[in-house]
Amino acid sequence: MRNIVFVILATALAQPVLAENSSSFSAGWYGDIHLGQTGTSLKQGEQSFDFLSIGGSYGYQYNEYFAAEFFGSFATDGEHDDIMSAILGQEAKVKFDAIGAYLVGKTHGKYYLKARVGLINSRFTYSAGGFEDETGSDTGFSYGFGAGVSLEKVNIELNYLQFPDVDDPLFNSTSYESDQLTISIGTQF
Repeated sequence: MRNIVFVILATALAQPVLAENSSSFSAGWYGDIHLGQTGTSLKQGEQSFDFLSIGGSYGYQYNEYFAAEFFGSFATDGEHDDIMSAILGQEAKVKFDAIGAYLVGKTHGKYYLKARVGLINSRFTYSAGGFEDETGSDTGFSYGFGAGVSLEKVNIELNYLQFPDVDDPLFNSTSYESDQLTISIGTQF
């Protein structure tokens, strides 16, 4: 936890080094869409999945350094699960989604750093034809960091997020760790 607080404070304190012209700031709403890779792996075992994810965030930038945002990320398609497919005798797929809210610390300037801390609901779902979907869901602490460039009316960012662990919906003694690397494009309204 101290490391997370340190990252947020360091991001805010780095502002004088990265700022170019702080007089151009105006508070307001912003939004972005992202495309990324979400990695999910069993904490106890060798099984892991990689999902192509799409999502976005919508938030309010209160001042040059702090914002609050809603966030969502959804797997574009399910990944094949070899173990469940062998047990069921047919193809079984898994998906990972995440929704929640973050507090954001950000430096000001054309090039900037960003740190996020928040509360996220992680969902891990099994699906197979002829069976009802099974979903495990856990809400918990999430954090991340990123870097971006602010162009005329568009921001482009590269972000890393660590999501809360989620219990396997079929095997309660196991849980999945998940993280995400995304590229996003956004604008202020």
